[in-house]
Amino acid sequence: MTRNVAMYPSPNKFDPERFFGPEKMESEACQQVEAVFGFGRRICPGRFFAEANIWILMTNLIATMDIGKAVDEKGMEIGVSGEYVGSFVR
Repeated sequence: MTRNVAMYPSPNKFDPERFFGPEKMESEACQQVEAVFGFGRRICPGRFFAEANIWILMTNLIATMDIGKAVDEKGMEIGVSGEYVGSFVR
């Protein structure tokens, strides 16, 4: 299903750059949302429920959470160091 040579040149090659750029995001290859839930008789019966749940989750996160950088006791933003930390929670 995702190996159509007309839509994906060299489909067996790992090439994420084929989707980079604003004009490529509008291509037919990027509009294939149906491939996630299957096709034909084997299409997922819960696809509408799944899409609605994702929408509800994202709107709830945006409405209820304050997403931003951490601040110290002086109110200054704490920068990201970029170093690897081997634990899940600090």
